[in-house]
Amino acid sequence: MAKKTSLDPSRKKKLPAYRSFRLSRTIKPDAIHVIPPLKQLWTDTWNFLWLHHRKMLKFVAVYTLTYLVLVKGLTGFSLDTAELKTELQEAFGGSFGSITTFTLLYASLLSSLSGSSSEITNYFMVTITVVFSLAFIWLVRKLHLRNSTATVKDAFYQGMRPLIPFLVVIGIMLMQLIPVAIGGLVYLSIQSTVLAVSDLEVISITVLAILGLVLTVYLLAGSVFAIYIVTLPNTTPMVALRSSMRLLRIHRWVVLRRMILFFIALIALGFVLVFPFIIWFPALAEYAFFVMGCASFAVMHTFMYKLYRSML
Repeated sequence: MAKKTSLDPSRKKKLPAYRSFRLSRTIKPDAIHVIPPLKQLWTDTWNFLWLHHRKMLKFVAVYTLTYLVLVKGLTGFSLDTAELKTELQEAFGGSFGSITTFTLLYASLLSSLSGSSSEITNYFMVTITVVFSLAFIWLVRKLHLRNSTATVKDAFYQGMRPLIPFLVVIGIMLMQLIPVAIGGLVYLSIQSTVLAVSDLEVISITVLAILGLVLTVYLLAGSVFAIYIVTLPNTTPMVALRSSMRLLRIHRWVVLRRMILFFIALIALGFVLVFPFIIWFPALAEYAFFVMGCASFAVMHTFMYKLYRSML
């Protein structure tokens, strides 16, 4: 019998198996694949944006202009930051009041990005998000290829091909919100009525609502990469969802932590950038923050795509 060498397939190390909702031994994520830390992903994101800054600036300019016309054009910039700042300073005094003032102003700026809650505005917001997400994902994927000649115009012409599968994936992900929606509805019902007659029932319904939230987060954390996988050629929605689940079968909570920390860092960065406008140019704060919010669209998708590629 010939001696087995290190290249023999039978000597290949078997990866630990894992199935959701099954009792099994604890598996360390690093035993399967090492995910880059947040600092490296953050750095890679900004390096990529800077490397292709001309195309990124052009894309963000088109996105900003479209959002400005179709969403803000219907509602306008109605937030008077200067007056709001004066009112908040009168209501809150001292050093703590200054922190409270800036926090409330920043929260008002965040809410101003969505405009009003009218149906036509929401329709345009959803449409813009879907169309520009498809275009940007196509552009980012092509720019990762060597000697790519992809343009922003090509992104809108060719990136719309997987529109229907993309919408199906989004629809399935919305259905994954059902557990938390039911739990929240039941919890709010017992708060406003006398359906629960004892503390034990209140605690039980609260626990069920929390479990619904955990289940929704668990499902969404496993499906998040499907919106990038489904844009690949000849990829069906179910194949994309199953592929995303396989990628995240061990790293689900690790990836979720990376995402949460990224969004916290992005919000903090926005606060730092808009801070000078709130202090010295409050009348321009909403306009500046609107541009920053539109630019964060590109930053968010780039980071998520970098995180997705790190899993491959």
